[in-house]
Amino acid sequence: MSQVMSVSSTTMCYCALHTSPNTRRFPQLRESTRTPGKYRWVLYEMWPLRDPITQQQCVLVCEQNITQVKSLEEEFRRQNRRLEEQLEEALTQRDLVHKSAIDIDTPADKTLKLLDKIMRGHEVTASEAMDLHDAIVRSGDLRQPVNFNEQVLEQAQGGSMLDKEVGQSLIQLLSSRKTVEQQQQQRSTSTLEIMSPVASSASRSTSTASSSNIDRVDVQETMSMVKEPSDDLMVMLAKADGWQFDAFELNEVSGGRPLSFLGYFLFKRFELIEKFGLDEVRLVQFLMRVEEGYPSNSYHNRIHAADVLQSLHVLLFRGGLMQSGYCDDISLVSCFLSAIVHDYQHKGVNNDYLVRTGDGLAILYNDRCSL
Repeated sequence: MSQVMSVSSTTMCYCALHTSPNTRRFPQLRESTRTPGKYRWVLYEMWPLRDPITQQQCVLVCEQNITQVKSLEEEFRRQNRRLEEQLEEALTQRDLVHKSAIDIDTPADKTLKLLDKIMRGHEVTASEAMDLHDAIVRSGDLRQPVNFNEQVLEQAQGGSMLDKEVGQSLIQLLSSRKTVEQQQQQRSTSTLEIMSPVASSASRSTSTASSSNIDRVDVQETMSMVKEPSDDLMVMLAKADGWQFDAFELNEVSGGRPLSFLGYFLFKRFELIEKFGLDEVRLVQFLMRVEEGYPSNSYHNRIHAADVLQSLHVLLFRGGLMQSGYCDDISLVSCFLSAIVHDYQHKGVNNDYLVRTGDGLAILYNDRCSL
């Protein structure tokens, strides 16, 4: 005859480890033994087992108080809400103590904060909604602080710690007075200057043009070498995936243009030219123009730039970032371009040297991060 083994809810974890397809589970409403007239829901789980001592057939029964579990969950939720309210109150008090004299939050920031508060289940007051409404109405740009210039000038004239000249400098640095059309025109002009060095060099003076050795013949020769590379160049580029890559040898077989050939090779290999609709001639012109900007010093030269580009490629390719999807096409282009231009027009000395010698870069950037 089968025996019955009953276990309390404290052994629920042990029972769950032995759940089998023959498990029977059902809820039942039972009267409380401690409080007559009060009922509670109980979940019963049963397993057919063999008694390890008598070796007889038996049934293992697990009883779980559902009502108690639900009440504990509700109590945890209430405690969590109380902790969130206390944290919110503490942050509010901190903001009141350290409140900035200038409101630098943009209408977009205010909107995101209000939405975050709503998603967390907090109540939004009418004054907060009206403040956001007024900020959006008074703002000409949702990504710029509201009346930033007026706030700075008011603080400067009010005798606060903000100096008047500092306030004017902040306005000049942080306030953009250009229209959208002017910004787009400036971007298109700078892009044409970078991507069309041949056309831009024709309009420069003789002294400026002599600083760049790129001409139409160089571009044509480079394009022909790119389209039909030599055997030695193909052998070198085939080693681009390895750690033992020799950038000096690439410089020799490429005719002194290791960065241009390696950059074009990687863009072509990963089909970035086709994916982003790049013009191959302009891409080569851009790479050659950047490579010309690397001076012939002992370290920060074009060979070093090509070596950094190849090392970054190996880290992305061998490190699994590309295969795992962490590095998409846009990220890959950004990484390659960053490595290509990272030491552009580097003078071969450090920041301290530029500051002590009064270099133009140190003066331009006020002795901070000159390079």
